[in-house]
Amino acid sequence: MISPTTISDLKEEINNLKEDIIRLKEKNVVIEVRIDAIQALQNMDKASELSSSLEGENDNHPNAFWNRKKHVVSLLYEDDFDENNIPTKARPCQMNSEYLELCKKEISSLLQKGLIRQSKSPWSCTTFYVNKHAEQERGAPRLLINYKPLNKTLRWIRYPNPNKKDLLDRVYDAIIFSKFDLKSGY
Repeated sequence: MISPTTISDLKEEINNLKEDIIRLKEKNVVIEVRIDAIQALQNMDKASELSSSLEGENDNHPNAFWNRKKHVVSLLYEDDFDENNIPTKARPCQMNSEYLELCKKEISSLLQKGLIRQSKSPWSCTTFYVNKHAEQERGAPRLLINYKPLNKTLRWIRYPNPNKKDLLDRVYDAIIFSKFDLKSGY
């Protein structure tokens, strides 16, 4: 090989070297593919040998694999764990900017009033706004929380509804009555 003396000779030599590198890489890929194919064939041969050697064993000892050492994994135990009590995680519902701003204001006012508090509970339920006829008359949409996933896991405590006559008898002699708004229901 003659050492190049001009720039054009250098460029030509560089191009030749690049082509040599590409050819070597192609050969390397072909060799790797062949090696993978050979290893796959060897693995198939080993698997067929193993299966042929085990065919006779299963005939003589059908329970050969049942009496092997069992692996025991110790896990943390919770007394009252039930598949139904797995906490539900809910993504926040998408809201437009108007509802999002309204939601932030309502949550901050409820926090200030002490009706709700910050929580680190693993449970979460979705919230959304309803703007039906009653809310339109009132002038503001109503915040709703979907507690269905939580209610599915709660144990139902059944007790009979009180008798209407008994309730009226209890308030018959009452002097003071109170009235409160169940709009938010917290």
